[in-house]
Amino acid sequence: MMRRAIVSSFLLAVALSACQLDTKAGLGTGGNPLNTCEGGVLCDGGLSGTGGDLAPVGGNGESGQGGNAMVMVGVGGMSSPAAPKKLDGDSCAADVDCMSGHCNSAICCASGDCCKAPADCPNMIVDGIQLACNDPSKCEGSGGSVRCNNFRCVAMGGEPNDMACTTSHKANDCAPYKPVYCNGMREQQAPPCPTSCRSDDDCAADAHCDLFGACVKDMPDGGLCTMDKDCVSGHCSNGVCCKGGDCCLTAQVCQGYSSPAQCTDVSTCTGARKEAVCMANQCMSMEIPDRGACVGKLVKDCGLFADAVCSNRVITPTCATTCQVDTHCKTNAFCDRTANGGRGECKPKREDGETCTETQQCKTKCNKGFCCNDSDPNSYCCGSSADCTVLNKSQCAREDNTCDGVVQTATCTTEHRCRVTTMPDTNACKRNLSCGPGYARLMPCPLGCYCSNPLDCASGYRCSEAPDGRGKCVLDTGAAGMSGGAAGMSGAPGM
Repeated sequence: MMRRAIVSSFLLAVALSACQLDTKAGLGTGGNPLNTCEGGVLCDGGLSGTGGDLAPVGGNGESGQGGNAMVMVGVGGMSSPAAPKKLDGDSCAADVDCMSGHCNSAICCASGDCCKAPADCPNMIVDGIQLACNDPSKCEGSGGSVRCNNFRCVAMGGEPNDMACTTSHKANDCAPYKPVYCNGMREQQAPPCPTSCRSDDDCAADAHCDLFGACVKDMPDGGLCTMDKDCVSGHCSNGVCCKGGDCCLTAQVCQGYSSPAQCTDVSTCTGARKEAVCMANQCMSMEIPDRGACVGKLVKDCGLFADAVCSNRVITPTCATTCQVDTHCKTNAFCDRTANGGRGECKPKREDGETCTETQQCKTKCNKGFCCNDSDPNSYCCGSSADCTVLNKSQCAREDNTCDGVVQTATCTTEHRCRVTTMPDTNACKRNLSCGPGYARLMPCPLGCYCSNPLDCASGYRCSEAPDGRGKCVLDTGAAGMSGGAAGMSGAPGM
């Protein structure tokens, strides 16, 4: 678990100027690899702490949202700085202990044989003369009285003699090539530094022989390389030096270190994704809080109210207890805004035949105040047949001399729709009918045009016989013939 640490701007500035950040330390276990100070810092005389951690820069909150850059921080504060370099004449164990970079006979000095007193100098006597290597850089020595001058053994008052400048005396460091040494001859010159190489063996320990036959210094982390031997760390990847794994200069080359967001806890709508980052020239994965994968996931079933689901909002959703619009409810419910003291309540959608004021209240549709699956404006929904009486009516079907009428009766079907049935109804006609020239008078509906006795017919017409007593006024042809015969008879005498 990452420990939180507060690093002052002063401490961070000192740490970054004195040390090179090492992100392998403090990752996961808080360990310290080789050549690092405690706290995950490669020291050049600087900070040390206990158990370095990765801490985001520019973030906020525990998860460090807002920035991907991270630095190593040492928990435990600032400790004593690394010991300063030794001055000439101080005791030493290795060259690196000395400001001069030269340690001989456990004493720091500029070059050659180091001493604190003449007794510390090598006792080289040739032909009865004591010798000393006065200037190793030139492989020049002398005989005479050996003294300790500026913590260096020098011979004074004698003849030149280079034999004291032996193969243990470095004439030139020659970096990045191997150093060259004197040869112990009586007369010698400092050997020249090499200018080419055939293998890494021809180069200094911190250098390598490149493809062009020249020694070049091993590259630090972040340096360009072609093979492992080019790097101080001994590891080259993606053309870059680093301590191990996939090396990088930017996160663009860190393929496979990113992963999509995952919802880790639906109850709190918490999730995270991994992003590739390049830190200390090594590809790493950084976990970033991300609720995206939780969006839409069910937190709690809220009955008729809309379920509590995760969103991009930071607040964890809860179930509502009031509503103002139908979207506050599930699809099988509607918001009754008059319920719950006017605060609204989600109620089940109504079945066909139940009363309604709008379609949202029904499982199907709302038409003429009732629910049913019919939205035709000419149709009617109903709860019972009593709700269909508005459609009941009777009328005289024709405007001619007939008494044809119809009656329209509506009933409520099992689908809760009003169904209209039409039947003949002579009682629908109440007017008097003009039945034509054969009838003696107007005949009222619904009796219609018929006769039951001779008086119903006009002159020259008679009432036909009918089983039901309802005859028709037809032309009386017998009356017409009798009139013609009588006329003939009355005209005979005149013949």
